[in-house]
Amino acid sequence: MVLTLTRYSPLVVISLIVSCSAPSTRESRAEAHYTRGKALFHAVERNFHKALEDYARTIDLEPGNAVPERSEGAYDKAIAELSRAIRLRPDYPEAYSVRGYAHFHARSYAEAIEDYSRAIRLDPKTTLHWPSPYLLRAFAYIYERKYEKAIEDYSRIIDLEPENAVAWYNRGLAYKFLGKKARAEADMARGRELGFQD
Repeated sequence: MVLTLTRYSPLVVISLIVSCSAPSTRESRAEAHYTRGKALFHAVERNFHKALEDYARTIDLEPGNAVPERSEGAYDKAIAELSRAIRLRPDYPEAYSVRGYAHFHARSYAEAIEDYSRAIRLDPKTTLHWPSPYLLRAFAYIYERKYEKAIEDYSRIIDLEPENAVAWYNRGLAYKFLGKKARAEADMARGRELGFQD
């Protein structure tokens, strides 16, 4: 694919070029991926999927509790940009999955579940490659202590992909949280057989 940048501002082109360089620290990599995703989204609408991957990569680089001070609000920025993308293409399930991923890392599990559910409604036979809304929604259900619902999603994944070690193992954990020891042990053992390392 050839990118034409004739109608885009020099600032967008410069931010795209700068952000594609190899930053030296984890924080600057996250910033670069966010900027790159934003630049790609604004500059090249046809490269929508790549922009979403970059937003997701940004979240991967800054997971958990310790979001650097200079990056506070990174999830809010990603959510805002993804919301804008969704307004432009409300029928694109991956956008909902990635926004759900940002909500998940911002610990807004109910919003994450809502986005994953919307992605699934748009594509009920969704493929299991990342961002898999079934797997991600199941994680969010675990955090919300909705173990039965997590089991439903893990079971759906196992139906679609019987060799998915993560789904087997995590379904076992959900059974364990419900006090169903035998089911938990069987599923967790199957997950380990398939290569899950706990």
